[in-house]
Amino acid sequence: MLILMKQYGKTIVCGIIGMLVFSAAFGFRMGEDRGFIRMVYRKAAEDMTDTDMASDEDADALKRIIKRKKPEIAFAYQKIFPGVKVNMDAMFLAWDADENPVATEIRDISDMSGNSMLYLTEEDRKKENRACDTTEFVFPYTGVYLLRVRAVDAEKKVTERQYKIPVTGS
Repeated sequence: MLILMKQYGKTIVCGIIGMLVFSAAFGFRMGEDRGFIRMVYRKAAEDMTDTDMASDEDADALKRIIKRKKPEIAFAYQKIFPGVKVNMDAMFLAWDADENPVATEIRDISDMSGNSMLYLTEEDRKKENRACDTTEFVFPYTGVYLLRVRAVDAEKKVTERQYKIPVTGS
């Protein structure tokens, strides 16, 4: 018997300690919770249920914004001659889904080879540092130019369009 106790004594002691730890973790009872882990979980979850992450009103407002139509852009063409000042901003009108006017912005004007006429370098384009004003823009040559126009409404819905503008010599 003494030999058995020497051989299996550590295992028996470890088993007893394990049962005590297991019963401590899952055996305590506090109210309707049973076990230490369950009590800690209930306390942590209790703090989370007090705050309302999003109400139904917020969800409904978000759904209305998502379903909202993007702004419409209209282009009023006028004949353009090279070397003559043109107000490019006056050529574009925009309105939102509620028929309210929305400001338009000319993002870029490119020539026939794709070179920007509003920005001298790519760095200027990133910083939106324009080389000229679109209210008094002068097309240097005849040809077809590409305009990129953008409209943003109050709900931050964005519409971007491209227009080809012919510049004629006569």
